[in-house]
Amino acid sequence: MWCMRILIWLCVFLSIPLLAFAASKQPSNASIIKETAKNVATTSMILTFLALSRFAIKPYLHSKYSKQQRILRNLSQKILHYHNYFAFAALLLFLSHGITLAITTPQWTPRIFLGFLTTLLFFATAFCGYLITKRRLQKHLFHNLHITFLLLALSTTLLHIKYKLFAWLF
Repeated sequence: MWCMRILIWLCVFLSIPLLAFAASKQPSNASIIKETAKNVATTSMILTFLALSRFAIKPYLHSKYSKQQRILRNLSQKILHYHNYFAFAALLLFLSHGITLAITTPQWTPRIFLGFLTTLLFFATAFCGYLITKRRLQKHLFHNLHITFLLLALSTTLLHIKYKLFAWLF
């Protein structure tokens, strides 16, 4: 059942680049495609924030304050429970953002390369996060790799978003 849901969501998210490719053949729609891709990126950043809030929520749930605030504790538990789903949805949206903008911008620029590198780092983060959940002996190693790849991915995301500010580095 859950495989079917994932398949449906993949079809929906992967249809976005196909629609963008079809619309990119009409030059007047290129700006609409780029704005849609930016909105997809904004949505994925919100989902990434929700996934990253896990690092602040976990210590909060173990504190004495969480026992006093029932509503906030329940919300925190929900966010902690759905951490993987937020991260997976954000990863899919990042991927569709990149494919959509790559279709409308055929030449490779350093900014596109940074976006591609960011996507690869988020995939490595997700892979190491998946390996954490498998009760392996190397759980601590995968946890450290998960955090390291996450920090690298967030750093390259900052470089990708604020490219004009950091252009002197390239």
